[in-house]
Amino acid sequence: MRIIAGKHKSRILKTLEGMNTRPMTDRMKESIFNCIGPYFDDLTVLDLFGGSGALSLEAISRGCAHSIIVDNSRDAIRVISENVNSLKENDKVSIFTSDYKLA
Repeated sequence: MRIIAGKHKSRILKTLEGMNTRPMTDRMKESIFNCIGPYFDDLTVLDLFGGSGALSLEAISRGCAHSIIVDNSRDAIRVISENVNSLKENDKVSIFTSDYKLA
């Protein structure tokens, strides 16, 4: 898993082992960000199924102002925190351990 564009382009992200998460492909990320690309300034992203945090960190890399990441797995939250720390984006990311229905 990697960041595909922006200031953190080509940075490798940690992922969860096993089949509990399904990583988003580069092609899917590219399609999403091509649609919302012009709206990145002051945008806050809400990622309800954080996994590794890749989607939110891609958004931050491309210039989004803030990201809120929610996941109900403590293992996922640990990996997300490690990825956020490795990119030194702690001030732009809020992480919550919760079920998406409660977020």
